Amino acid sequence: MSPHPRPSHPWLSALALLGLLPSCGDGSVGQDQPGRTVSPPNVVVILLDTLRPDVLSFYGAEEERAPYLAKLAAGGTVFENAFSTSTWTAPSTASMLTGMYPDRHGVTRGFLAQFREGEAVEEGALEQMELLAISSDVPTLAERFKQAGYGTYALASNVNIGPEMAFDRGFDEFERHDMKPAKVLTERLLAMRTRIEASGAPSFLYLHFNDVHKPYQQHPRFYRPDEEREETEEYLERYKSELGYLDSFLARIHQAMGFDDDTLIVVMADHGEEFREHGQLYHEFTLHVELNRIPFLVRAPGLRVKPGRVWENVSLIDVVPTIFDLIGQDAPVDLDGSSLASFCRSEDKRQGLLSESTALVQRPLILHRFEDGDHLWGVILENWKLIQSHLGVLLYNLETDPGEHDNLADTHRALVQQLIALLDEHRGRGSNPQSMRTQVDIDQDLLDRLKAIGYVK
Repeated sequence: MSPHPRPSHPWLSALALLGLLPSCGDGSVGQDQPGRTVSPPNVVVILLDTLRPDVLSFYGAEEERAPYLAKLAAGGTVFENAFSTSTWTAPSTASMLTGMYPDRHGVTRGFLAQFREGEAVEEGALEQMELLAISSDVPTLAERFKQAGYGTYALASNVNIGPEMAFDRGFDEFERHDMKPAKVLTERLLAMRTRIEASGAPSFLYLHFNDVHKPYQQHPRFYRPDEEREETEEYLERYKSELGYLDSFLARIHQAMGFDDDTLIVVMADHGEEFREHGQLYHEFTLHVELNRIPFLVRAPGLRVKPGRVWENVSLIDVVPTIFDLIGQDAPVDLDGSSLASFCRSEDKRQGLLSESTALVQRPLILHRFEDGDHLWGVILENWKLIQSHLGVLLYNLETDPGEHDNLADTHRALVQQLIALLDEHRGRGSNPQSMRTQVDIDQDLLDRLKAIGYVK
């Protein structure tokens, strides 16, 4: 998937009209040499559903369970404090693909929430359900790339990521293979490769893997048995087994697709997973760190992305502007997110970017989850995190209490009021997305698939 020099195409004119060509030699688009036009770089976005960062060696795990990802991280920029906008797949993935919070893109819940709210979920009792799709007036990442002359392709294995909620918008080819493992998505991608290369256009590829999501499988090559483990530890080991299995196919994809130094690779998760850190399993109704903190890395040596670590708080809403900035195009305007490209290109991630760093430090990050008519809100500002529900508020110092176990709300009441005011400002900003409400037929096959991954309670 390495970009090849080619004569000027009509889509380059379209880029210029859209204001998406760089005005100077900062990116890779434009004139590499006099009389020679270089195509925009290919872009690969990989979302690893339900992956928490602390099982990865480059986020501090003692065991190496994902050597491919570790190698990728060693050559790229790793964001230490990256957070999702929700702890559900549909809202957080929509934020990543739009650069907006859920109140703007319109997807505040997915299949799981809808089934929990339904009064009849027994076999044969529920025939239809209503879903909220990405707002019709909100451009997706694929639509932006399509407008810029890219070929756009996607493969997904999570039931939420499909046409029902408009996740297929803007893709030339979109395939969803519910609950299928990385092996199947890899095979489908390699079958798609010929068409990608034959298009003659730069490509945007989105891969959404569901392997580390419940139910956790034991993959013999990656599973480490221990008869003395208690139940939660066994679940975690199976989870890590899934990670190892997935990582092996990511390495195969990288080699088979020919990703080179000019290919922009962005890897992240939609949310994490809990293993009873706060008394629960999977990703239930909370906004705690084990669900809200995510891995996030960017690699593209040919686009001047430098290895290193960024410690400022960042979010999934930053993905869209960062990608466009890195490939030498103007970042879309009117997004909730900010470009992180200057951090990616900086040799010293902790120095020399004072203004950019200050802007991120002073920026609150908003978290939200909606279920059964109840809202759970959160805000992160500097090293403080507040979670608000109808039961009250929780306040944590993420520097001294990264696991979020010591509630300081009673002793920091002024700070609590300051953070609640930030939430009130966000909630009152008047967003009114034109969410598309779609009706989905529920048959036994879909019900069985949702039950298998815990989406029916």
